[in-house]
Amino acid sequence: MGITILIIEADSMLQEHLVRYSKANDWRIFNSRQQKDIKRILKKHPIDVVLLSLDDLKKEGMSLIKMIKKKHPAVQVITINSGDQISLSIEGMKLGVFDDFFMPLDLDSLISGILEAYKAKKEAEVVKPSLLQRCQNIMVAASFAEAGEPDMAKELLATGRKSEANIKNVLHNEKSERRNKMKEMKVLLVDDEEEFVKALSERMKMRDLESDVALSGEQALKTMDEDLPDVMVLDLKMPGMDGMEVLRRAKKAYPGVQIIMLTGHGSEKDEQEARRLGVFEYLQKPISIEKLMKTITEAYKSKFEDAMSAAAFAEAGEFDTAREILDRDKKKK
Repeated sequence: MGITILIIEADSMLQEHLVRYSKANDWRIFNSRQQKDIKRILKKHPIDVVLLSLDDLKKEGMSLIKMIKKKHPAVQVITINSGDQISLSIEGMKLGVFDDFFMPLDLDSLISGILEAYKAKKEAEVVKPSLLQRCQNIMVAASFAEAGEPDMAKELLATGRKSEANIKNVLHNEKSERRNKMKEMKVLLVDDEEEFVKALSERMKMRDLESDVALSGEQALKTMDEDLPDVMVLDLKMPGMDGMEVLRRAKKAYPGVQIIMLTGHGSEKDEQEARRLGVFEYLQKPISIEKLMKTITEAYKSKFEDAMSAAAFAEAGEFDTAREILDRDKKKK
């Protein structure tokens, strides 16, 4: 997969890792810092993904993002941030940034993000070949019309219009289906780091998933009492009631809620205890937004799998089997 990447103001170690990875995976990498040079590279080369560091660029980085998304809207931008510029990350996402990563970087997560960004760019370009094909069809149809074959000309033009419409409809339906699935989910994010959790909520919103936020374990349990979520993303280390205690109480009171533990300070012992208490998944920070979104979706799907299976058996008259599935689910919880 030949991905072309433009790196703007990233540290030398990151560049070194990406260059090494690119040689093994047929990637092409450009580096630049000056806006004039950046414009030249974007104009001359088919850039797929831009990696942009916000630490040094700050507001200048926002100007670059605006320029890229205005003149090259299909190019996907990924920002890199030390964590001190979260407000800039949020501003960047509102300008169309595909994803952002916090230092210290997990290279595997970043590469996964680059691959997802490349896929998004290619999806955005799907309709273009169709439009080109239509122009070619028009020229061929004109030749048929000049040769006295008006029916052939009309058929060719109609085929081109249907093909283009079908591509647009498929893309529209896929986006609508994804958006509807996201709207069905109720997600609660729990973390005492206010800037981090609000930035995470904003990143998820950009992907059509709304979420509630709690800044403490006590607030999380109160929120659950008032509006029960389907999935909770829970930090482990918090002042007062920590994540493990929240997990313990939540699974006892609301066993159907799927809980994802997200932590940057957990130990192997913590993970074992969390899994014993029934956590759906135990994830380490930093994590790519794509991986987190995928895990949330899997947790949501898992919540309803047994209930749907039991309903199917009940509809078929297999009530004993349906009861067994539900009883088994209760024992698991």
